[in-house]
Amino acid sequence: MMKHSNSTVLKEDLKTGFRYAVKNVISFVLGMIGVLIVTGLMMILLAMLIFIPIIAIVGIPGLTQFFMDIGFAMEQSLNPAGFSMMALVMIPFISPIFVAVGALFGMAREIVESEGTTAEGVFTWYKSKFFPLAAGGIIIFAFVLGPVGLLIGLGWVVFGNTVVGIPSAIITSLVAAWVMTSLGLTSMIFPGIIDGIPVLQAVKQSFKLSIKYFDRVFSTVLAFVLILMFMFSPLFSIPLVFMESFTPPASGAMMGAIALFVIYAIIGAIVLLFIVIPAMAITITKVYMILTSNGISEPREEDSFDVSMVGDP
Repeated sequence: MMKHSNSTVLKEDLKTGFRYAVKNVISFVLGMIGVLIVTGLMMILLAMLIFIPIIAIVGIPGLTQFFMDIGFAMEQSLNPAGFSMMALVMIPFISPIFVAVGALFGMAREIVESEGTTAEGVFTWYKSKFFPLAAGGIIIFAFVLGPVGLLIGLGWVVFGNTVVGIPSAIITSLVAAWVMTSLGLTSMIFPGIIDGIPVLQAVKQSFKLSIKYFDRVFSTVLAFVLILMFMFSPLFSIPLVFMESFTPPASGAMMGAIALFVIYAIIGAIVLLFIVIPAMAITITKVYMILTSNGISEPREEDSFDVSMVGDP
């Protein structure tokens, strides 16, 4: 199959991702609800394992002071110390989320290979690949946000806590460019781990594939970034449109804006969680399997609008 991209190839990749996401939506809903519950429990357990010993050593006052120090550092929004402390505190708690996302790629792998999956499949991947997926997620997290923190820290050192005007625009542009680049470079890590490759080898392979097939990989990542921007742009425009028409007290208009904002946010979150994210995992997995020359099953047109209750093709 063609390994480089053009508009037709990208369209077919996205079409496959969203078609299979819709077809297997029930499996994704059940599987993701279950894995979110497990992830929440894991985060609570990690919090207990981390904070109970700390409390035993330094007591409640010491723990309180620790979080006060973090809060003080974060009040200076560009303070690199605050950024670093926040990242270090977050990593243990978000590791189960990395595993959940990686397990979703396991479901995507099953779909691309057999056109179907089951809700139970995500738990199998969650259990069998827990530590590799957690390690891969931490690497992605550090690779994407590490340079962002350094850039923000550099801006803080050079310009102080307040960065406005041209320096702010430059930093923002560099951050956006790096995030896009790093997401593309690391986009094949989870599919590689699901494929059975050791974590570091999956990282190396992801970099190689992203560079060699730059157009195919980055066009896919960019497409989903644009989809997300398009989906959630109304969340920024709705308040602005209503605020322009406000004349005090305008309580009715205010309540209407809030209601519309909340309704759209809820619908958008549901679509994002159960359609867009699964479609992204399926699309990236398909691209990975093509680029690594693994055989995949092409979608059948007659299945385009069938919704599988248990993931059967």
